[in-house]
Amino acid sequence: LTAEDLQKIHDAAVPHVKWVIEIAMNLGVRTGLSELLVLQWKHVDWENKCVRVFATKTKTWRSIPIRPEFLENLRKRKAKAKTDFLVEYNGRPIKSFHKAFRNACRRAGISDDVISYDIRHLFCSSMLSQKASPNAVSRLMGHASTKMTLDRYGHVMPGDEERAVELLPVIE
Repeated sequence: LTAEDLQKIHDAAVPHVKWVIEIAMNLGVRTGLSELLVLQWKHVDWENKCVRVFATKTKTWRSIPIRPEFLENLRKRKAKAKTDFLVEYNGRPIKSFHKAFRNACRRAGISDDVISYDIRHLFCSSMLSQKASPNAVSRLMGHASTKMTLDRYGHVMPGDEERAVELLPVIE
């Protein structure tokens, strides 16, 4: 999944799936009931500009800093929220959005091989590709080790090799 493909999916999605995509890409959470769909407004730390996420997989909490634009979108959503959950549909929390996500992929002309978890993959690999600290990325992902993060998500992105060569000193 590329950022361009995700934008196409987002553009083709129904409103609540657009919001799911925005949350997933800003927080890098596991999509589903283990993290994303159980996020509640009480997990947003407005003052410290972060969202606290409980990882059921590792039984640990992590804080994910958020950009000002996303914080503002959270504020707007909270003002209209009918439940305690960040993601809701027709005034109720949702248990799954995979079918609606797949429909958005289809409308966007994106392969059926793409799944919502690929957003988490894009979150991580994009930061690593842009030279974010592997330790920081690992913590944001909720991984037990940097090795796990790099082994799973540290693949080469388009243009990485060219950028790497540009970092070399010039010897004449």
